[in-house]
Amino acid sequence: MTTTFEHLTAKVENLIHGAFTAKGAADLLALQHRDIEELCLKVKEPGSGQSRVKLLTQLLHLVESHSKVEEEVFYPAAKSVNKALTLKALEEHAMVKAIIAKLRDISTADETFAAKMAVFSELLEQHFKAEESQYFPAVQHALGDDRMIELGVQLEQAFDRFSSAPIAVKLPAKRVAASKRTAAGGSAKVSPGSKPLAKPRAGAEGKARNLGPGSAGRRRVP
Repeated sequence: MTTTFEHLTAKVENLIHGAFTAKGAADLLALQHRDIEELCLKVKEPGSGQSRVKLLTQLLHLVESHSKVEEEVFYPAAKSVNKALTLKALEEHAMVKAIIAKLRDISTADETFAAKMAVFSELLEQHFKAEESQYFPAVQHALGDDRMIELGVQLEQAFDRFSSAPIAVKLPAKRVAASKRTAAGGSAKVSPGSKPLAKPRAGAEGKARNLGPGSAGRRRVP
């Protein structure tokens, strides 16, 4: 049987552990929103290709980790008290995921990249604004502070698990195809009328086998 002292001790420990989450889940998720917005701005800034690719990879990984913890921890609890806004948030997540797939399929040098990033950033901004102004307060009011703190601790644990997973870098489809052609030796272009590139000659053992018996010292005719 849990004593009053043990109950209070557990509550204090939850508050200490959830210090980063302030009052709970809503504050943690809002802080993650700010991190995502900051990375969005950095990706949209003009810069070197490699730097932008690295920032974009970090951004997409952060957005996906954030979305996963919301969908696995917060949304199920929130749906029990506000089904309509939870379903709306899930539909917005689906649109975010669709744009992520497009961003992963093109190069940062593509002429459509800036436009896709602008749409992506605006969609995230609208989604965050709706959650923080309507969704989170409604769920906070319905579930209460204690439950939101519990969810905040669970969100932190889940986010640590997702965000620490190796980042999968997916090359754009065109670049993948080019890499495969290069590996197969088929990327070299042959101009009209030019001779095809010679295939690598076999090793010493292969040469001897091709020349046949008694061919030592015989001059090979090309």
